[in-house]
Amino acid sequence: PFGTRRQRQMCIRDRHDTAKEFDIEEAVGILNSGVEALEVLAPRIAGLSRMPLTVKRLSSVSRNIELPNRDWGHVLQQLEPARTMWDLMQAITHRVTHNTRGRSLITTSEEVGDYFLSRLAA
Repeated sequence: PFGTRRQRQMCIRDRHDTAKEFDIEEAVGILNSGVEALEVLAPRIAGLSRMPLTVKRLSSVSRNIELPNRDWGHVLQQLEPARTMWDLMQAITHRVTHNTRGRSLITTSEEVGDYFLSRLAA
C-alpha cells in the first residue's frame, strides 16, 4: 500500500527539497491513510490483548514464524509477566528488531505482523 522502497525513497527525497513547496493536500492524504490503517489495526490489537497466551498457541506461533532457534530462549525469558498473545507478539517483535538485520529483519517482521494481525486477530 505504500509503494516500493525506491518509490518511498524518491518521495522522501522530493519532500525534503527546499525548492518545492509543502503540499498540504498530500500531507492530509498521508495522515488520512495512517488513520485508516490504525482504525483497522486497533480492534485487532485489542483482540490479541484479550487472547490468553497458552502453550498450544505458543507452539503454533513457533511453527508459523521462522524465528531462529537461538532467539526463542530470549523471547521466552521476556514472557514471565506475559499473559496474552499481544504480550507474545511484543516479545518477538522486540527480539527481532533488536537482534536481526537485513533481509531477515524484513521477512521475519512481516511474518510476525501477518501471523498475529492477519491470521490470529482477523
